[in-house]
Order: sequence, then C-alpha cells, then structure tokens
Amino acid sequence: MCSPTATETLDRALERAVTRLGDAAATSEQIREHFASAQGECAVTILAAAARVHGDLATEVAQRGGLPTVWARFGVAHGINAGDTLAAVASLALVDGAAGPPERTLAMMRVLHAAYLAASDARARAIAQGRLDALETVPDALNAVADELETLA
Repeated sequence: MCSPTATETLDRALERAVTRLGDAAATSEQIREHFASAQGECAVTILAAAARVHGDLATEVAQRGGLPTVWARFGVAHGINAGDTLAAVASLALVDGAAGPPERTLAMMRVLHAAYLAASDARARAIAQGRLDALETVPDALNAVADELETLA
C-alpha cells in the first residue's frame, strides 16, 4: 500500500537515483515512465479502497479480515467521509507522481474519474435493486482500469 508519506519519501529517493544517471542516460526516461505507471496503479488501489469503504457502509459489513470496518469502528458519518477522502487521495497520488506532459496526466485523471463514476453508478444500481452482494465486485472492476492507465503512462 502506498501512503502519502511513503510515496513522498520514495519519490525523493527515486529522483535522486535517476538524477545520478543524468538526463542524457537512456535509462532515466525509462525509469520515470515505469514509475508514472506505478502511480496509476497506486491511484487505482486507493480508489478501490474508497469503493470498498462505501460498499461496507451500504451492506453494513462490520468486519473485514477479522478487523472492524471503518464505519463500524468510527460511525457512519466518518465512514462516508473516509471513503470520500480516499477518492481524493487517489487523485492526488496520480497527479503528484505525474511524469511527462500535462496532457497525459489529464488523460489519466479522466480515466481514473470515469472509472470511479462508473463504479459509483454500479453501486447505486445494485443498492436500488437490493443486490448488495454485487457491491463486492465494484473494487475488482476498478482494477481493470489499471491497464488503461498503464497504457497512457
């Protein structure tokens, strides 16, 4: 899992390592491209966690992996806020790790947000139809967008 602090520290260490190679080194650009792709994967992982937090609320799942879920431990209002916050953190993870032209970052942001919008719509439809079991597949569906982000990166 990538936390903002861990990502920030890793970013600085990677930049120092890549800078040692010099901008003329062929591997500098290759390494930067790889980590642009990794930022997309990190953003999708965080976004899937946001969807899971919201799904836990909708299905009233109180435990996951033997531990209390966010809403069960801190209350419904905090659970909603935590899910929304994770969605924002996912966007920031993508933007903060952006390498390359702004157009590419914008395209990646569009893909990420379109995927979350589709996941939110799928969640709303499942709730309306009383198919709360379908909410478990929403985070998995978000992982499919990682390939598209990797292609853009």
